Amino acid sequence: MYEGRFDFLIDLQMRARGYRLSNGQIKAVLNCMLQDMARNRVGTLEPGMYQVGEDIYKVQATRDARKNLYAKRLVVIGGNRLNDDSEAIEHFDFEYAPGAIKMLTAADRMDVDTAKAFGIRYGICCYCGKRLKDAKSVSLGIGPVCLKRV
Repeated sequence: MYEGRFDFLIDLQMRARGYRLSNGQIKAVLNCMLQDMARNRVGTLEPGMYQVGEDIYKVQATRDARKNLYAKRLVVIGGNRLNDDSEAIEHFDFEYAPGAIKMLTAADRMDVDTAKAFGIRYGICCYCGKRLKDAKSVSLGIGPVCLKRV
């Protein structure tokens, strides 16, 4: 099983200077590096809302027993809807974003101020991504159940 060490590459270089790796060996090395990157990044992620630049992502677990994480990107759809105060709120949806989970880090998770602004703008919990119904929850950017967890 791969343990994240490249000792065998050092041995190859020391034993035979100028040795060239085969295509299969190169693929194996790259695969190991990708596993390291995925383990380091995804391992620190939790379900919730993340922001990279202007893009907002909802990270959630799969429904199967493995509970792997994947990301959906927020996409604004044309047209607005009104909230209880007759203010226009953008209509949006979350679309699966292939490979986005690999680029997200724990540092991209929304902070409290961003979450509050996000909750007011979209009416979504910054922790789990569910729609908020209560005005107090919308103003906080987080639902009552998730507020107890945080």
